[in-house]
Amino acid sequence: MGDMNGLQGNFILFSYEHTLLGLTRKHRINTDKLNESVKEVSVHNATTDLSADDPIYRALKLKRQDFINKIKKKTLEWQGNLKLVSLDSMYFDKFKEFLDKHQQDFTNLVDQFLPNEETYNAMKQRAYDNDPQNYDASMYPSFQQARAKFSFSYNFIALSTMKDQRLDAVDRHADFIKQKAEQDHLKNIENLESQTQERILSAVEHIIKQFSSTTKKDKHGNEIVKANRFQESSMNNHLELVEILKAFNISNNSKVNSLITDFERAIDPIKQDRVHDFETLRDDESKRLKIKSDMESILSKFNI
Repeated sequence: MGDMNGLQGNFILFSYEHTLLGLTRKHRINTDKLNESVKEVSVHNATTDLSADDPIYRALKLKRQDFINKIKKKTLEWQGNLKLVSLDSMYFDKFKEFLDKHQQDFTNLVDQFLPNEETYNAMKQRAYDNDPQNYDASMYPSFQQARAKFSFSYNFIALSTMKDQRLDAVDRHADFIKQKAEQDHLKNIENLESQTQERILSAVEHIIKQFSSTTKKDKHGNEIVKANRFQESSMNNHLELVEILKAFNISNNSKVNSLITDFERAIDPIKQDRVHDFETLRDDESKRLKIKSDMESILSKFNI
């Protein structure tokens, strides 16, 4: 960094997190080998392929690694992912431009790879069509989870040992640092809301499956309908989830509140049967169907 040999100047701590959705050969959708070379952030025009060999995915990996390499040259090591960044006005302005450009380039690539849920579902459908026998839906996260895996975030932290002149240097960039902190706070709130909805969705889907029935054939070829079984521990986990969800909705989001209320109401018969170790629910078809129906009503709100 030139003027960062020593701590004579004014510095601030910089931290970042940069993640990618992990893909392996098992995630492949197209079987043809893709030979297109990827330079910088350029990509090809072929149909996006949800695999580690996809040129856009390779471009994302290269972009992330390029950032890691450059950040080493632009900062001083402090501890782990914490770096020291000069608060010299000329340097700091260029550093902000570097971060903004990388964030924009990375986001553009993510938008090309996973533009929307419809595209993502089409990718998974191609995976099934190409190899229905080995297709495993559980290997693929939800669209929201997949998008969230492609992340780049950063923050600035004042040094606790700063002298007065260093605090003056922070003041020159105070508005930007404060704005970044507020943005991070809002992003964290959004992430919590998204995670809360994901937890509700997962629990609802699990309960629907557990309270459904399966048609099988006996040894004589006659069809018999059997209620799916469930574990006592899983029902207890769902009941405990209600309080966890309430605690995580720190923004008091009205949509999330509504989902939690609906989930708590739908799960109440399970709660009432807790004293019987859920044995009544195992054999009461009408109660099972009512719970399943109420959960399906909640599921419809997710537009699945």
